[in-house]
Amino acid sequence: MKKYLSIVLVCLSYFGFAQTNYVVTFKVNTANITVGSNGLYLGGGVIGGANAIQLTDADGNGVYEGTDTLSGAGGGNFIFLNSPSWSGDWGTKENLTGLACADASNYNDRILPSFTQDTTLMFCFGTCATDTLCTTTYSPSSCGDLFFSEYAEGSSNNKYFEIYNPTAGSINLSDYEVHLFSNGGTTASQVLDFPSGTILASGDVYVVSNSSSDTSILAFADTSSTTTYFNGNDALALLKNTDTLDILGEVGVSSYWTVGSGSMSNNTLVRKSNIDMGTTDWTQSSSQWDVYPSDTWTYGGTHSSNCIVTPKNVTFQVDMSYVTASFTNVYVSGTLNNWSGNSNQLTDADGDGVYEADINLAAGNYEFKFTYDNWVGQESLDPTLDSACTLTTGAFTNRYITIGASDTTLPVYCWEECVSCATTTTGCTELFFSEYSEGSSNNKYIEIYNPTANAVSLSNYTVYQSGNGGSFTNTFTTNATLASGDVYMIATNQADASIQAVADTVLAFPSIAHFNGDDAMILVSGTDTVDVIGVPGVDPGSSWTVGTGSTANHTLVRMASIGAGSTDWTTGATEWDVYAQNTWTYMGAHTSNCIYVAPAPTFDSVVAINTFNSNDANGVADSLGAMKWIKVIVTSIDFDGNAGYSFYGEDATDGINIYNFADQSGYTAPMMGDSLYIHGEVEQFRGLTELKPDSIYVLNSGNALPAASVETTLDETTESELIKLIGFTLVDATQWPAAGSSANVDITNGTDTMTMRIDSDTDIDGSTAPAGTFDVTGIGSQYDSSSPYDEGYQIFPRQLTDIFVYPFIPTYTIDQVDNTDADGVPDSLNVYCKVVGVVHGVDMQGSATAVSFTVHDGTEGLGTYSSVATVASYVVTEGDEVRIVGSIGHFNGLLQMYVDSVTVLSTGNATQTPTVVTALGESTESELVKFENMTMVDPTQWGSGSSGYNIDITNGTDTIVMRIDADVDLYGAPAPTGMFDVVGIGGQYDFSAPHFDGYQLLPRYQADIMTSTGVAAVKLAVSEIMAGSNSTAYNADWFEIYNYGDSAVDLSGYSWDDESEIAGTSTFPSVTVQPGQAIVVLDDVAANKDAFLAEWKLYAGSVTIVANDELTGSFPSLSQNGDAVFLYDANGAEMASGVYTAATAGFAVEFDTTGTFTGDAVDGTNGAYTSLEGDVGSPGNLTPNTGVDEAAVIANIYPNPTTGSFTVNFASAMSYQATITTMTGATVFQKEGTGAILNIDLNAARGTYVLRVRTAQGTAVQMIVLQ
Repeated sequence: MKKYLSIVLVCLSYFGFAQTNYVVTFKVNTANITVGSNGLYLGGGVIGGANAIQLTDADGNGVYEGTDTLSGAGGGNFIFLNSPSWSGDWGTKENLTGLACADASNYNDRILPSFTQDTTLMFCFGTCATDTLCTTTYSPSSCGDLFFSEYAEGSSNNKYFEIYNPTAGSINLSDYEVHLFSNGGTTASQVLDFPSGTILASGDVYVVSNSSSDTSILAFADTSSTTTYFNGNDALALLKNTDTLDILGEVGVSSYWTVGSGSMSNNTLVRKSNIDMGTTDWTQSSSQWDVYPSDTWTYGGTHSSNCIVTPKNVTFQVDMSYVTASFTNVYVSGTLNNWSGNSNQLTDADGDGVYEADINLAAGNYEFKFTYDNWVGQESLDPTLDSACTLTTGAFTNRYITIGASDTTLPVYCWEECVSCATTTTGCTELFFSEYSEGSSNNKYIEIYNPTANAVSLSNYTVYQSGNGGSFTNTFTTNATLASGDVYMIATNQADASIQAVADTVLAFPSIAHFNGDDAMILVSGTDTVDVIGVPGVDPGSSWTVGTGSTANHTLVRMASIGAGSTDWTTGATEWDVYAQNTWTYMGAHTSNCIYVAPAPTFDSVVAINTFNSNDANGVADSLGAMKWIKVIVTSIDFDGNAGYSFYGEDATDGINIYNFADQSGYTAPMMGDSLYIHGEVEQFRGLTELKPDSIYVLNSGNALPAASVETTLDETTESELIKLIGFTLVDATQWPAAGSSANVDITNGTDTMTMRIDSDTDIDGSTAPAGTFDVTGIGSQYDSSSPYDEGYQIFPRQLTDIFVYPFIPTYTIDQVDNTDADGVPDSLNVYCKVVGVVHGVDMQGSATAVSFTVHDGTEGLGTYSSVATVASYVVTEGDEVRIVGSIGHFNGLLQMYVDSVTVLSTGNATQTPTVVTALGESTESELVKFENMTMVDPTQWGSGSSGYNIDITNGTDTIVMRIDADVDLYGAPAPTGMFDVVGIGGQYDFSAPHFDGYQLLPRYQADIMTSTGVAAVKLAVSEIMAGSNSTAYNADWFEIYNYGDSAVDLSGYSWDDESEIAGTSTFPSVTVQPGQAIVVLDDVAANKDAFLAEWKLYAGSVTIVANDELTGSFPSLSQNGDAVFLYDANGAEMASGVYTAATAGFAVEFDTTGTFTGDAVDGTNGAYTSLEGDVGSPGNLTPNTGVDEAAVIANIYPNPTTGSFTVNFASAMSYQATITTMTGATVFQKEGTGAILNIDLNAARGTYVLRVRTAQGTAVQMIVLQ
């Protein structure tokens, strides 16, 4: 029975799951979309590619249908597509994302249901509704509503976006808005409401730009809006009423979103032509754009889309006459056919060498080039020379066209040219090269001739230089006008003076005038090449052959019979007369059979202005009455305003006023940039030298004016010159003239006051008087009524734009900007302002490209730093009063201004008197301060550091850091010795907040360190001299130096001598004598110091001893028969002395602090006692141990010298009384106890102290040095 059931089940399974195919009719309602030109298709999944089955609408009711034979089991996928262009064009499919009928696991395609018979399935495009429920209310649909078509985030303010109408009808934009979401915001920061009544036609675009965009963007923009204030991390949304149609980026996210091969930052994005609707899903949208480099604006103002395709007939034509390679078939290849090499063939039906073809193309932009034989050959187009008809993207340069809404016939292009192929032109109708000179050194020029009967503006012409076969390119353009029959000559600015005198323009290297014989020259009119010398893009080696010579080292003059240029060098090379190198006879004019033109005047008597405009001692012109020819460029307007002249002109040497009551030679309207030959008589009026013309010849117009020279004074050297004054203000604004009036206006830079003449023939009178600081450009002039004519100098601005008013910048006192917060950071951080102060110190930067100095306004000081070139060039001079402009900042705690400009207002001002201080802090920052009675803590710090070095200095109580900067003259100078006073500017160098450490003192120069004003307070005395010791083991003569003052004294550099009294005889090392301390100078070696102390019952190290081998120089012997000790400071000044007439053997002689001899030492008096060798004295002023050897009490003390904490180790455990006193007897420490160790933490000022320890075993005395 079980087997039977199994068989039945198997049979049922077989018959139940057998697959049967049926005819399925698919119908889709398109009422909510516009079907594209390629039609509607069924595809995907079980159907096939994007264009697998085309659906048709036979009755035109908007319902498209088609059939396929499919398995009734269902379960596969399919989708409808609007106007796909190929089998993989999935971007045209309906968007079902998020809808119930979408298969999210299979690209959101539809799911095929199962069926058991032939079936008709009905759908609504883009929705899950059936045919009967397909509505036209808004939902994302193909070509159904507006979307973003272009986005440009360019340099500076070059930003715009573009909205496209893909529908078949016009759309009123009043229902639409654009929202900008900045920096991840969820609320719009800017909103664009389109002007009421704005209509966007079908297939048209609406461009919104930044109002400050490049003029080429503004030319195609429809409006400007603040919604273009975006960066690459800001989202844009397009809304219709409350529905969001399209989004660029993601709202609520701040990210430089990736788009294709680039991002939304610094790129231009163009929506792909197959995209037919907007989307709010950025994951989809980010792949829908073509990405172009920043500042690509080629596609702005139009959009190519498959939504509206009305093919236009476009005729492509290429002239292959000059193609030397063999070929069979010619094609056009490009974006119009996916760069196919054989899709669109051109033919030459009439055999004239011009191949052509008609191709149907949708409106839009296309790149293409002509090719032959399926890419065997293709055009090579130059990005510069062919820029008129090409687009360069990266390494690719292709032809570029925009097809509009009508049929188009493209020009007949010559292969690899933007123009038609060269033909025999009608002579005398176009400019051409008339002379070429490749002379020695830089004696080179090129000449252009106008053979026509009319003047020609050169603004539409460009001269190109194709160097070394095109490895580099130089260009030249000008707005000058070239008269009929005249020439325009371009030379190097290093050419011979005779060449420059004739040239219309001289150019600095590199330029088109700096050519060699292997560099081709091209003359282009608009986009047409009209003449060449050589073969562009070809390197001939050294030159091209021309007649009997070549283009190298020759002068070529176009034959008079030649009436036109040639773009074919095989012809052009035969059209020149060849002359030897450096033949310049024919320059400046050309002989031609085209027209007869009287040659331009080339007067041999033309002279430079500076040869006749000198004055005598009374300011009277030396050449009064002389007749002169000059050649000038007009540099001003006509200040006369009547029938005559009063204008100014300059040549390469000087300027001059041209004045006459009447016009001459028909020259009635002088214009700046006119080039003139002028003949006239030298005259003078009110000190101003003039030329009164009787003849004027106009050579050409539109020439560049000479650069205005920046001046600081007005005098004879500025007369008739184009000049510029910087940083001036009005003295009295009421002097400013009303409209129609002229006036002298006083202006000042804070130091000098000058006269600015406002002439009523300018557009300045009646304007608003400048407020604040301004620069003025104009002509230097003079109006002096009496001899000698050395006053009355003026500047004449020519037009309102000659006066540049500075933006207002507030002026603050330093006290207003130098406050700091709790972290030591300026409250005025980044405030941009002006400060006026007097320079203190020197430039601490030491660089040609930066400067750093301190200014003080009488109340506070301020540091500065600048790497601005004009500021770095300022020569820092102490005493200059300057106005500085910049922003407040700080560097490692030091408040300073980062300076953008500096103006010297006056010089030689007094600096601040240094304030005497004892500590550094915020109050001393950038202030001039003084420390007195200082010594170096560690002299070895001096001189260590390439950029400078820090020195610790002390007055015995306080220690500060003195910074010796490498840019002051102290750097590398000898170190100061002994006690000194120091002046400097307070600084700071603190790396981290809060910035309240790292204060420094920066001396400005050597004079800031001086012998201490406290030298009188250096109280040293020679207090004892032992001239005849009883000791026999070594030479035990000695003398004692006692510091009875209040400050420590460093003996470094000090010296002493006996009665010979010669400073420097025996020089001390660095040894400091603390207040109240006495040191011993021993006439024996350092190895015997401890033996000496033991002999005097003193603990080793208890007295500072300077041995004779620690001195530099000899130790003068001390005689018992009368002698002396003289002590000198480092400068050789006597500081102390002790003189005696006789000394008793074994007894020290004693002196009071005035140096007066008081007698021999007496045991028990003044601390004197008897040593173990029988000598009587008190070396070191210490009391010796009484009763036992000190070593029986104290084993050692460590460390000594100490910074405060030290340990006394006793010889054994014992009871003790320990007392520490100053050298003057004041107790600073006391302790009683029992033990073998005494730990002491001495909290006292630096100096020498006396430790006394009393025990049952005896008393020990030890000197403690506290550092």
